[in-house]
Amino acid sequence: MEKILYITGSFPRLGDGIGDAAGKLYSSMIKEQDLLLITSDIPGIRKYIEENKYKDVLLVPNWKLGTVSRIFKQMKKNGISKILIEYAGNGYKKDVSISFLPFFIRVRNLFSRKKTECHLRLHEYTMCRPARKIFTWPLVRFCHHLDTPSFVEYEHLKKKFGNKVSKSGIGSNINWTDSKKKPSGGKINLGFFGGIYPGKGIENLLEIWSRLEQKYPERFQYYLLGGFPRNLTSAFDGYQAEIQKLIKEKKLDSKIIITGFLPEEEIEQKLDLIDIAVLPYEDGLTLRRGSFLAFLGRNVAVVTASGDAEAGELFKNAEGVRMCAGEQEMIEAILAYSEQEKYYAAGLSNGQFRKYFDWDKIAKKVLELFD
Repeated sequence: MEKILYITGSFPRLGDGIGDAAGKLYSSMIKEQDLLLITSDIPGIRKYIEENKYKDVLLVPNWKLGTVSRIFKQMKKNGISKILIEYAGNGYKKDVSISFLPFFIRVRNLFSRKKTECHLRLHEYTMCRPARKIFTWPLVRFCHHLDTPSFVEYEHLKKKFGNKVSKSGIGSNINWTDSKKKPSGGKINLGFFGGIYPGKGIENLLEIWSRLEQKYPERFQYYLLGGFPRNLTSAFDGYQAEIQKLIKEKKLDSKIIITGFLPEEEIEQKLDLIDIAVLPYEDGLTLRRGSFLAFLGRNVAVVTASGDAEAGELFKNAEGVRMCAGEQEMIEAILAYSEQEKYYAAGLSNGQFRKYFDWDKIAKKVLELFD
């Protein structure tokens, strides 16, 4: 069986959702396919790979031209003609050279008998920051085919690139459970989970919580489960400082429990504390949102923003997911779940959606794109 080269800047313990998802996809793909993994040489990633005893792994210090040269050497050494690139992810930092790998592959193919195909697994494009969009364009333009777990991105890219674009999926980075602890009768725990950075709707979240606290003091406990590990990037430090200031302005600093970045062994325990998840994504609910899938998998009732066509269809009759058009609708949904602890049964009903987010099925679908 010919190896496939799997390139991803992010991998578990880097501290971003794409890295965690890449780890899940990798662990499912190696059940079906021999892989050579190339990822970032960062202490957390290195330790994760050692603990899992993964073989055929190359860790690289950056994603500059020197690393691109090493990739070509590994291709020659291992007789590789199929490449899967996971993009984006914070592990790539601001290195643009890796974005031209599909272009270099196409040039190489002009002078080689053995042709190489390059597949791109793209998490975001139209919704990413301008600089990241510029970095992403060469990958999209020169890859041979691509898939995306985002329905919005799929529709946009399909119009431009036609049949080279496929719709795939994403699973939860958190283990699914079949149970949930019954309510204790105290405060109702409202929670957000994920990185604290633009696009997540944190400002809207704080407005919702502020309005609830003003009208229903001491009825709710608020949790911000997440952050951003400062030893990896300072890109969002300024934004986090703004959020801290906003929390004080809304007089929520004594009301919200902020955990900061959570190590993996604590995440499920913290998620299980939450009665109702509040996720007011600025771009609406899409099925690429790992924080949403995490709450879904832990049987937590979810109040979130209106979904795209795919999410809207899947969850239109879901008892445990309320998709809302704005802040007022979200407040009403939270209050409706809070009546007689309806959130408990609603959350348990989310287990029915597990079959749609199975990593083994997703891995098979991704690998089939090379056939």
